[in-house]
Amino acid sequence: MKVEIERTEDGEAFFRLPDEYLADLKWQDGDLIEWIDNKDGTWTLRKSSVASTAD
Repeated sequence: MKVEIERTEDGEAFFRLPDEYLADLKWQDGDLIEWIDNKDGTWTLRKSSVASTAD
């Protein structure tokens, strides 16, 4: 899946995932996501086992 990288007014990068992907992945707003460099120009994203500190 390819997604467009967007930026907030403060310049922070983010991207949006369709709701059906979030449901399939069981991800929610505030979850911490690990970025794993596959060393081939791609990245694997997975939900972190570390608890989120977001309110």
